[in-house]
Amino acid sequence: MVKQNADTLGAGMFLVGLGVLFLLDWLWPGILALLGICALVTQWARGNLLRGLSSFALLGGLTILFADGFAWEYVFPIGLIVLGLIALVRAIRG
Repeated sequence: MVKQNADTLGAGMFLVGLGVLFLLDWLWPGILALLGICALVTQWARGNLLRGLSSFALLGGLTILFADGFAWEYVFPIGLIVLGLIALVRAIRG
């Protein structure tokens, strides 16, 4: 997909998602999840699925941490899971 179309797709998704977050009154940490989803779709449309998955995993992990009241005891295990998923995707992709 053309870079401009991918950016437009991501921006449109972000605006729709932001409206949904305002309606659900879940702006924080929902904005982190929304950014991760938009990054995933935009990078996938550009042909960089690995970069999109990495962003999605990182922002998704942060969303979980903040939704749980940022429990510090989960930071290390979730960080390991995210890094492991990134390594698996890189290995599969070659």
